[in-house]
Amino acid sequence: GAEVGVDHLAACVVDLRGEVRARAVRHGTNRGRSPEPVAEELTALISQVVAEAEAQGLWPAGLAVAVPGLIARDGRTVVRAPNLDWHDTDLSALLPDEFGPAVDNEANFGALAELWLGEGTPQDFLHVSAEIGIGAAVVVDGRLLRGTRGFAGELGHVPVEPEGPACPCGGRGCLEQYAGEEAVLRAAGLTAGEGRVGLLATRAAEGDEAV
Repeated sequence: GAEVGVDHLAACVVDLRGEVRARAVRHGTNRGRSPEPVAEELTALISQVVAEAEAQGLWPAGLAVAVPGLIARDGRTVVRAPNLDWHDTDLSALLPDEFGPAVDNEANFGALAELWLGEGTPQDFLHVSAEIGIGAAVVVDGRLLRGTRGFAGELGHVPVEPEGPACPCGGRGCLEQYAGEEAVLRAAGLTAGEGRVGLLATRAAEGDEAV
């Protein structure tokens, strides 16, 4: 599996029991970068974990790629990823084709992992993914509910204040602009960066009124 995050890239190999056998992460912003160099760096991480897996006698059979955005029904194209500023990008075409990469929204993959691997997971639930952006996935009767246009889980872009701050999606006052990681850090007087969430938690535990 692989992930394109706003502030990181990651790749891992998981065996049939769901155990992670190899992992690689690259920290650094991807916001505003062209898809091609991002895909090139992600491919390098994928090659690294595949080599580690093969050294353990494992032979990866497929590749799933998680992206923080709306994915077309073809399972290849990033229709829109506001926090990356990507539009109509055939991401699968930029990645190793020997694995037949399947691309989907990161919250959708998180929900499927919980559905298939979680203990005692109900057949109806809402999975919320909250990092820089806020995503969600809806599972009904054990199936992922995408909606007519694929927006069923876009919780972060639900307007909560019509005259609120502008959002990269083109709307105003989206939940993400109030409850996303960067918004929370900004409200506490902190800039985004590695370790900032931990600092925020420490300040909250110490009773900092700004937090």
